[in-house]
Amino acid sequence: MSAVEIPDPYDLTVSSNNLVRRQRIQKLVSLLAILSALFAVALLALVLGTVLYKGFSQIDAAFFTMNGIISIGFFAVVLGARLLAGGV
Repeated sequence: MSAVEIPDPYDLTVSSNNLVRRQRIQKLVSLLAILSALFAVALLALVLGTVLYKGFSQIDAAFFTMNGIISIGFFAVVLGARLLAGGV
């Protein structure tokens, strides 16, 4: 008598009947990813358009210099925290 061989469900070399289902799901997820990226770009364009239309007169040299100072301070805090944690 020979033992009945039980197929391994995690074996990637065995063909399955779910190929069409996986391809449909892959197309759906790819479409959702593309639509999400387009939505994010549209939101960024809306924000940029609003800033350019309504707030362009408010942007001056102080806006850029203060943001630079704040970002340097933030960088120093993050770098210090990483150094204290033991990794750079």
